[in-house]
Amino acid sequence: MPAAGADFDHPIFRESLRIIQAMPGMEAALMPLGSLQQDVVLRLIHSSGDPELAGMVRFAPGACEAGLVALAAGAPILTDTAMAAAAVAPMARRTFGNRVMSVLEWAPELAPAGATRAAAGMAQALAEMGQPSVLPGAAPVVLIGSAHGVSMPLGGFALTVAAAVMWAGGNIVSRSLGRFGPMDQQAFVVWASLVPPLPFLALSLWLEGPQAMASAILHFQWQSLAALAYLAWAATLFGYGVWTRMLSRYPANRVAPFSLLVPLVGLTTGWLVFGEVLQPVHFAGGALLMAGLLLNLFGARWLGRKTALAVP
Repeated sequence: MPAAGADFDHPIFRESLRIIQAMPGMEAALMPLGSLQQDVVLRLIHSSGDPELAGMVRFAPGACEAGLVALAAGAPILTDTAMAAAAVAPMARRTFGNRVMSVLEWAPELAPAGATRAAAGMAQALAEMGQPSVLPGAAPVVLIGSAHGVSMPLGGFALTVAAAVMWAGGNIVSRSLGRFGPMDQQAFVVWASLVPPLPFLALSLWLEGPQAMASAILHFQWQSLAALAYLAWAATLFGYGVWTRMLSRYPANRVAPFSLLVPLVGLTTGWLVFGEVLQPVHFAGGALLMAGLLLNLFGARWLGRKTALAVP
């Protein structure tokens, strides 16, 4: 079943939907639903990571159709978080050009008694706008909503922090190995790369199951090959090779700040490759990161020069 917004979806996202549809029991769970309802459920599962939603979502009669009509008529889209607004906006621009706003723009600084800031902001926004609006959480919004999750659960946040801790630990190990004498950094990266596939395969088997793994192999396309080549050659052999070489030659406190370039590279790649629109806040954040990096690299030299000039 092709998704209702398939013409506007990225190929990676379409492949994610295909994998979800291939999950055991998914076809039977989606069978009673119409095509628009199926599309809503698939995108809900993709955003939440919870396949059990397939048998739990209930629709009011005509809800999806009414939502699609409202979107086509230019109804503004209200979201409950700024993160959701940023995620939904690219799809809105590629389709009906709806204005996307967060209800937090109308929310009070403190939550009123018995309610939340988002609920108070939503009530105020609906009262002021005086026109049909589409709210996330309702089935019509998800129909044309973001191809990405709009929130991060506690488990996801914990894993993100754990990944940062593991990254720091890896840097310490790479730096410490240099104490035992000269080492071929490229060979170190190659041999170390034999370890990650094992837990990744185990996690895939546990979380996705053997059928999803077999389906991914059978439907292996050139886009997957290109992504694999990038990860193997550009990111691992070149990127980590250069990184470990720098750690072996320079103090860690001089090398580690270069990791601040990661979000800048991500934003730039999204802009160049996927046509994502950068907002002023992105440029401001990038400038702040670059200022911090320059201060770390040249701050002591600048301070020393000013001190020398100040001494008579």
